[in-house]
Amino acid sequence: GTTGQPASSSAKPAEELPIAVSTLTTTTLTTTTANVTAVKRVSLAEIARWRNILKFQWVFFHLGKAGGGSISLRLKELGLSLQVVHPGPFKGMADRFPNVLIALRDPVDRYLSAFNWACVVVCHPNDNRRKDGDAAQHPEENCRYSKDESDMLFRKYKGNANTLAEGLCSADGVVAASAASDLHTVNHAKWPLKLWAERGSLQRKKRVLGIVQEPGFSMQAQINA
Repeated sequence: GTTGQPASSSAKPAEELPIAVSTLTTTTLTTTTANVTAVKRVSLAEIARWRNILKFQWVFFHLGKAGGGSISLRLKELGLSLQVVHPGPFKGMADRFPNVLIALRDPVDRYLSAFNWACVVVCHPNDNRRKDGDAAQHPEENCRYSKDESDMLFRKYKGNANTLAEGLCSADGVVAASAASDLHTVNHAKWPLKLWAERGSLQRKKRVLGIVQEPGFSMQAQINA
């Protein structure tokens, strides 16, 4: 016979999960964690409160070549607005914000990406692309003209990031100093995380939330959470 009790199930009940930024565009909160989905209603006032918290209490440090573009796009899709610091850090850039969202990536991967990106957007010798257009948004059509930068990337280092890295590690002081000077002309690579931390006063922030771009980390899952 039956006992009147529901049949047992191996399904895990939905947990009470905190409000996630991925839900702040509707009045329904849906969050999925470890294959468990929780749904509950939230008021428009609560949504507005969280948007104000993010807008006025958080700043986004967009480190170049660390996935910041993808983070910005996702935040925009969620209807969220944060003050953005990009492409480089400067003193006092976020003094009025107690909390920081920061894009993070392995320094070597970030360096390689920055160097290779420079080789894409900087006009190389005999380049047929337009030299007065937006190279960052349309590198297939445009390039950024800089003879000194072009000579450094394509003549001195032959478009090879490893050659520059070897120069940085050279026991020859002259070679190492020259390579360090060249590194400071490569956009994004010239601003390491240490400089962002110092100028952004990260040690004095109430909260610092890193979004990691590396294999094994889901960028969207990190942002949504």
